[in-house]
Amino acid sequence: MRKLKSYFFLCCMLAAPIFQTKGTETGPLGVDDINIVPKPQQLIRGEGTFRFDANTSLVVGNEDQRKLFGFLRRPVEIAAGLSLKEVTVAPLSNFIQLVNDASMAAEHYRLQVESDRVVITAPDYNGHLYGIQTILQLLPPQIRSRARAVHTTRWEVPVVEIKDGPRFGYRGLMLDVSRHFFPLGYVREVLDEMAFHKLNKFHFHFIDDQGWRLEIKQYPKLTQEGAYRVENFELNWNDQVPPQPGQAPNYGGYYTQDEIRDLLAYASDRGIDVIPEVEMPGHITSASVAYPHLTCFVDGELLLPNGGTRPPFNYNLCPGKETTYQFIEDVLDEVVALFPSELIHVGGDEVSKVHWQKCPDCQKRIKDEGLADEEELESYFMHRAEQMLAKHRRRMVVWKERSESPKGVIPMIYKHIGGVKEPTSLGYDVIVAPASHTYFDFYQGDREQEPLAYGHGIHMPLKRVYQFDPIPEGLSAQQQKHVLGGQANLWAEFVQTENTSEYMLYPRLAALSEAVWTNPELRSWEDFSKRVQVQFNRYAYAGINYARSAFNVDCTVEPFESGDGVTVKLQTEFPNVEIRYAVDGKVTIESPIYEEPLVVDRPVMLRARTFRDGLPVGRLLEREVGSADPDAQGK
Repeated sequence: MRKLKSYFFLCCMLAAPIFQTKGTETGPLGVDDINIVPKPQQLIRGEGTFRFDANTSLVVGNEDQRKLFGFLRRPVEIAAGLSLKEVTVAPLSNFIQLVNDASMAAEHYRLQVESDRVVITAPDYNGHLYGIQTILQLLPPQIRSRARAVHTTRWEVPVVEIKDGPRFGYRGLMLDVSRHFFPLGYVREVLDEMAFHKLNKFHFHFIDDQGWRLEIKQYPKLTQEGAYRVENFELNWNDQVPPQPGQAPNYGGYYTQDEIRDLLAYASDRGIDVIPEVEMPGHITSASVAYPHLTCFVDGELLLPNGGTRPPFNYNLCPGKETTYQFIEDVLDEVVALFPSELIHVGGDEVSKVHWQKCPDCQKRIKDEGLADEEELESYFMHRAEQMLAKHRRRMVVWKERSESPKGVIPMIYKHIGGVKEPTSLGYDVIVAPASHTYFDFYQGDREQEPLAYGHGIHMPLKRVYQFDPIPEGLSAQQQKHVLGGQANLWAEFVQTENTSEYMLYPRLAALSEAVWTNPELRSWEDFSKRVQVQFNRYAYAGINYARSAFNVDCTVEPFESGDGVTVKLQTEFPNVEIRYAVDGKVTIESPIYEEPLVVDRPVMLRARTFRDGLPVGRLLEREVGSADPDAQGK
């Protein structure tokens, strides 16, 4: 043990380093410098490189190929200043070509890089797209720069053969725009990053109690009145003051159907299926505010809730009234006509039944349909919604809270990973998105060092996301076939700005992407830790406000039984990270490197920080340790 004296308090200032990457300026990439996220299923490194220059050609055979090559041409033009030529017949050398092979599995690709050519073979659009995204990750991180990169950068990729394809067909991200509204420009940026991470399902949560964000032409008040609420901008979500009668709404927004059509085309170009979520019969106060007849009854003026209004929200759709079913059928008809996705999410979770128990219409429906209680009334409601979608040949997705019927319904597992077992044993297909591993609104580091986030859930550091496996232990081979894949969820109660949204998404989205793409036997935290740090460089050049929380120093203080001192242990999420510390002074590159637990026998101020390539990374940790005050000890 190393002997010293110290204490930690936490500083929130953080530099934004861009790390050096081997091979970007000084020489060609070696096998250890290939840092692709998600990790490919098979990679063989050859000798030499393929170099991009003014004579490099793109062999274009059709409009889809021209569209696909745009994802390579644009960054090469911006960052490298090279205009790639378009040809219809492959020249003798120095070209990139897309080849079709219908015998390959969906979304798979084979990337063959030789010194004089690059060939991507795939069975479909997405396979070719993912091959191009891999080329972008083989290039120096500067390829993601928003301006011309330094002239000394060598725009080359290693000779390599990659055979790759996803473990799961469903690889998604849910973005909540109800609690806080985001413009479509930002949503497009999220779709760009999803494609870069080889994700293909965008779950669009645009309806909840706090706001209705989608234009429905038959019910204009949904957006006229249900999209705007009273917001206290100086207060965080939990400290909001509930709206009062007579207050004018000052916050909100919605998307027109024409805007959504443009977004759908943008997503399709990036190989992404957009899955809309129309919450019902709960989480829908925004509809009841606009059309009060949809709920059981209203006591006084019904106002759109904000963060200061605490659940349960009782003004849900009334399953006793036939007018309710006409409403949801009208809404679903417009949604289905707008969104081509086979999957339509309808919520179905956390439904307060307080008003149903008192509602004459609900009680009459229970009696007339021979239902046992309000729980069966909810199942009756969901069954009718499923029939409305089935006539359009769409599949209904629900947040899993009960076993649904018929089998066409897809439960989305969101409470815990063990929830996969029951529905798959009954033959249901499932999508796995548990709060235990995929809720990105949770803190990803020590809350004293992080922006305000959801405080009642599980701590969600990068490593925990990386440990996510949509197939938990104990599933039979038959059950495993029913696991369609997994997704991350970014709820937006505490995500008020685009800057914060990026911070919560990245780099955790990189960990999620590998969890749903790469076979488990190929994954390791140590290997990912190395590759994701290069991903940080790519984020930095792209101007993304990514979190560096995995670099933060964590301190554990253990008192001696004798009471004469304490032992201090320092660690970070990433293995093999250089931690430097100082006692009652500043931490610099000259400070000692932490190598073993420290023994402290008097009160001192301990400061620690991680360093990489001679630069500080992560946040500065400050803590007083060795104090006689027991409250000052511990984590």
